[in-house]
Amino acid sequence: MDTQVNTIRRLNRYDFANFYPLFETLVKSEIPEIIKQHKFFLEGDFSRERVYSSLDYPQIAIFGYFQNGENDKEGNLLGFIWGTNGYAGLGFVSWLMVDKNFRNNGIGKTLLIYYEDYIKKEGGHVIELYCFEAMKDYYLKNKYEIIGMRPKGYFGLKQYILDKILVTK
Repeated sequence: MDTQVNTIRRLNRYDFANFYPLFETLVKSEIPEIIKQHKFFLEGDFSRERVYSSLDYPQIAIFGYFQNGENDKEGNLLGFIWGTNGYAGLGFVSWLMVDKNFRNNGIGKTLLIYYEDYIKKEGGHVIELYCFEAMKDYYLKNKYEIIGMRPKGYFGLKQYILDKILVTK
């Protein structure tokens, strides 16, 4: 990526036309075995309608990373982090995904740091997330700690529970 200034901001319903196709494409490519075995995943739990509605839920915080286009206008959505607003001091990350064509450029890490700062500003002290084996090392590299493991978590797959303490008192 070149030296242009990029933008991170909270997504809303106006972003749906850009957000959902990226979400759907990444989910289908990253967890294809789950999508094939569990049609309800994109047809129910994360259907277009439900995701559209969730963009305005006050307890959900979805931030997008945009590559600026010509004349500094907001351009392509390259990645996103989907989490909570931080209930009782805890922020929870559901999704961190980056377009495959733009990986290894620091976008995921930038989104993660942005969300961590957001949770701190909201008065949060810890972030928790679940991940499968493929992403475990990524989060460890970003200073998250494994606090548990489910041999048969979601969809019967091995799942790690990680957290990162943001504020210590």
